[in-house]
Amino acid sequence: MPIAVFEGRVKGRSTITATLLNAVAATGNGEWINLQGFNPATCHAILTGTATVELDGSCEPTQPADATHGFSLNTLTATGAIVVNVPVRWLKARVTAYTSGTVTVHLMGSEDD
Repeated sequence: MPIAVFEGRVKGRSTITATLLNAVAATGNGEWINLQGFNPATCHAILTGTATVELDGSCEPTQPADATHGFSLNTLTATGAIVVNVPVRWLKARVTAYTSGTVTVHLMGSEDD
């Protein structure tokens, strides 16, 4: 399970927040989070050096192994945001290339309308 997953309600809608990667300083896989029903979602990636972070999705009925990549939703090489506006059951962030600095990825999603 990703670091620090919180579910709550804001203005009558269910929300989810999570830290998918926390100050990662190497290549590697993140952990899958169940995002089913939370659409849209925003991932805020903070890169303090030179690295590439990829956001992967999966619609498998059960949680994939962390080493399984599913399909790529987007890639960032600098601090920025990725909006996930396609329904996916599972979501993870992973560092695919690393030279320096750290990578942190935060997630915020709300339930479907």
